Amino acid sequence: MSAWPATQDYDWSHSGYDCSIDGSVSVTLLSQRLMGSCGLRQHPGRPYWYDTNNTLQIQHRTHNRPTGRVRSLLVAQDWLLARLSALGTGLVQGLLGERQPVTTEPRTWQEFSQVAGLRIDGRTTIKPRISTIRNNHH
Repeated sequence: MSAWPATQDYDWSHSGYDCSIDGSVSVTLLSQRLMGSCGLRQHPGRPYWYDTNNTLQIQHRTHNRPTGRVRSLLVAQDWLLARLSALGTGLVQGLLGERQPVTTEPRTWQEFSQVAGLRIDGRTTIKPRISTIRNNHH
């Protein structure tokens, strides 16, 4: 059994030597293994990918919220299942995180993790979330 990344990330900060744009650039794309030889074409000026029927299959979205910027990679489920089937593989996603609410006393710190899988036949597997809560003493 082998595993390989499903995505590839690119980040660039405008604070470096090349300041030709006034902002940072960040994007998450499907890996070359998923994207390569699948017949999708990219819109010339937007992070959208279309199939040969001109149907949007993948898009990278960025949204600004009061709490910060959110970036999402959206992939059409039917396209993804067909691609995974063609490659003879499934998809596993892991979520690791931590959270410290600033409005609670005493202060607590929560760490959590969860794993989900998508099989070639379209069935999903979601494992229960594992959480640990600790009190912070200041």
